[in-house]
Amino acid sequence: MSHSEDPQVERTFRGHHQPITSVSFSPDLKRLASTAMDSALMLWNFKPSLRAYRFIGHDKGGVMCCEYAPSGAKLIASGGKDRTIRLWTPTVKGQSVVIKGHSGGIRCVSFTKDARRLLSASDDKTLKLWSVKQQKFITTMRGHSNWVRSAQWSPDARLVVSGSDDKTVRLWDTRSLVTIHQFFDHTDHVNCVRFHPDGTCVAACSDDQSIKLWDIRTNRLLQHYSAHQDAVNDIAFHPSGNFLLSGSSDGFMKVWDLREGHLYYTLSGHQGPTTAVTFSPDGDFFASGGADNLVMVWKTNFDKNLNEPDLGEEAPTKRFTSQIKDQNAKMDKISRSSSAKRQRKLEHEQLRRQEAPAPQTEPIRNGTERFESMNYQPPPLDSQMNPQLAQTLEHIIRQMDVLTQTVKLVEERLSMTEIKLSKMEQSQHPNINLGVGNGAAQQQPVRAPQRAHSQQDQEVYSQQQQSAYYGSSGAASSYAQQADDEESINEEDNY
Repeated sequence: MSHSEDPQVERTFRGHHQPITSVSFSPDLKRLASTAMDSALMLWNFKPSLRAYRFIGHDKGGVMCCEYAPSGAKLIASGGKDRTIRLWTPTVKGQSVVIKGHSGGIRCVSFTKDARRLLSASDDKTLKLWSVKQQKFITTMRGHSNWVRSAQWSPDARLVVSGSDDKTVRLWDTRSLVTIHQFFDHTDHVNCVRFHPDGTCVAACSDDQSIKLWDIRTNRLLQHYSAHQDAVNDIAFHPSGNFLLSGSSDGFMKVWDLREGHLYYTLSGHQGPTTAVTFSPDGDFFASGGADNLVMVWKTNFDKNLNEPDLGEEAPTKRFTSQIKDQNAKMDKISRSSSAKRQRKLEHEQLRRQEAPAPQTEPIRNGTERFESMNYQPPPLDSQMNPQLAQTLEHIIRQMDVLTQTVKLVEERLSMTEIKLSKMEQSQHPNINLGVGNGAAQQQPVRAPQRAHSQQDQEVYSQQQQSAYYGSSGAASSYAQQADDEESINEEDNY
């Protein structure tokens, strides 16, 4: 891969006086918003001729989060340590409306796609829903036992995902306002949670240095990455759903290829922890903020060769989920026999037990580097099967499958032998059908078995294809003998 296809820094913005806490692109890609512990909200213009705006409204303690409204509402929401939410109009005047209701600092804010409702997560252990137009409180969702650091709406706004210092990730139903599932896989504070763009899975990062992805339809762990050497502070999905970006206190950003399940890039730009990351709405850029008080805008580049799926093609999430669950999906299309299904189940269990070692590389302090080594670890199994026992069972199942196919072929051979004997008997007694109809009618008893034999030949040929796929040498040799018998029958017919 050429250097021109690597992610590259396009702009670096300096203006904050303390570590960055969040970054957010405007829907029209003309500006970037950022917040920091210096209690300021900054709006950075991508045109060099335009100056940045600095909005001051939150009391001292720091602005913890911000997000642009995704529609044409031209609003920015921010939350601060002062326990307030502010809705900003991104103009030179910097006017804002204050919303109060939480009894703790605001860690995260999230708009629905239509910008009608706002979600907030707080140190008071609650989530709250707000009406943006009326600027009024709607309801509170309680359940976490510690600070709620992150929350986000699902794409259809029917669900909410949240992550907390109680080490859990929760899924909420926004209509019943109850928790529909909890994930307990993380072993330390959960710093960020995100919905996949297609809404079928969620991702979370934690102080335990890992990133995890779950399928919310089955509530099963899909992917686990031992991602960084320190706490993972923020994550963001690429709009295509094929990549995940992470930022960590170890000073690095990493790009993960979710289709293949491995590390794709390691990026170094900030001096010290990377505290915030996000993609632009079109995926062409991403932004990062760090403890060095800098905001950086990067050109993605690595998505140039991304082949977008057709409308009828399997969704990206479904593709990488199926790769993890069953690498032998093609086999399932070829054979539907019960023995083959049992075999695939055993192979699937063995696949999930394989763990790839973490990459051994030197830290990269400048530039970018493409990682080819695997760092994906499948979810741990609750119980382990003896490998020797699994291998023995697999061998037995294969032999049973070969035996089944061989028996079927023997049955076909017997049927054709009966046909052969019948034809020989017909040739020895040619007058047996005299007086029954015309000459064409007399020949039909001989031709009928030929047509039956042709149909059976097709069935046997299909069986032989399946046997050859599973390495059934015995069945294949039986079919070769059967082919010789067929040739002898055809010769007799011609005679």
